[in-house]
Amino acid sequence: MGTIDPITLAIMAASAVEAKGAQSKAASSARRQQEIQNQQLKIQRDAEERKRKAALKKDLAASRARFGSSGVGSTGGSADAVLEGLTKKYNDNEVDLAAMDNLSWQSANESRNASLLSQDSAAFQSNLSLLKKVAPLIGTK
Repeated sequence: MGTIDPITLAIMAASAVEAKGAQSKAASSARRQQEIQNQQLKIQRDAEERKRKAALKKDLAASRARFGSSGVGSTGGSADAVLEGLTKKYNDNEVDLAAMDNLSWQSANESRNASLLSQDSAAFQSNLSLLKKVAPLIGTK
């Protein structure tokens, strides 16, 4: 084989740069899409938390009203125990939901990282293939 002419070498280099740019754009797009999904999940979870807090307040108010209508005070004794039980149940539920959210975020991040690694690996293989094609042409006379 003869030496590679400068025009062919320039075209191959430009092609490699263009491929790298496309891969970078794809990775950036994947990151942005993941960020958007994370924001949507956060908005949804915040709305659900507000609903749960409102339901707790409603349950507490209803319990106090039942105690009052039956002639039992809403503070002290068994009333406090019932109200504390409702609050504890809510708090325990929030802890469980937070743990599930954390696992969900971790899973999404691991999935995104695996996708980016896959793209990097494909880019590496593409560049290696191009180098294997060009190297013998550059080094020979």
